[in-house]
Amino acid sequence: MSDYTILSKAGDDLAEQGRLVDWHCKRIQDRAKVHAPQFAALDAEIEELQARLDAAKTERADLEARIARENGFDWAHLLDWFLHAPQHAGMNAKSLHLSRGVTIGVRKLGAKLNILDDAYLMTALPDCTETVTKLKVGEAKKRLAVTPEGRVAFADSGELLPEGIVEVERLEGDTYYIKAPDALGDGETTYTIHASLGDLPEDAEEGE
Repeated sequence: MSDYTILSKAGDDLAEQGRLVDWHCKRIQDRAKVHAPQFAALDAEIEELQARLDAAKTERADLEARIARENGFDWAHLLDWFLHAPQHAGMNAKSLHLSRGVTIGVRKLGAKLNILDDAYLMTALPDCTETVTKLKVGEAKKRLAVTPEGRVAFADSGELLPEGIVEVERLEGDTYYIKAPDALGDGETTYTIHASLGDLPEDAEEGE
């Protein structure tokens, strides 16, 4: 790993720190400029493909509507035959498989109700009413704390919760980010970054 850091290079010299900070920012800016044509070309391709996709979806929907209109005559006569042919009287079957892969049938649809006044029906039909006790999750989390060992405890008493009650998905800490103009210059992108410095890139001399 390289020994280079901004502070090891510049020390307490604020002007030199500023120069190195600007050097890093310029590298970010230059990289965005270099790749701007690629982003522009890909965005244009995506836009063209999206336009073609939208047009194809519209054309497909229009074709389905056209076929439905054209099939209406045949559907009506097949339904009339299905409902009124003497041989179908007393038929238990709910559907018939016809020739050429065509099936005609009937499905029973129950009434669909939308309740607009829950309170009225809760009073009129008490046996259809239930009381639901629900945890106030946000308030409960405020009453809990995580120990240095990663266990969960009640914040006021320090009493540990039994295992399996609350999962610690992430320990408390800081997350770092950097924002920079995107390659096309019409917005900015936010990246999550880590404190690990890593090696100095091969294309970089230390702050030059």
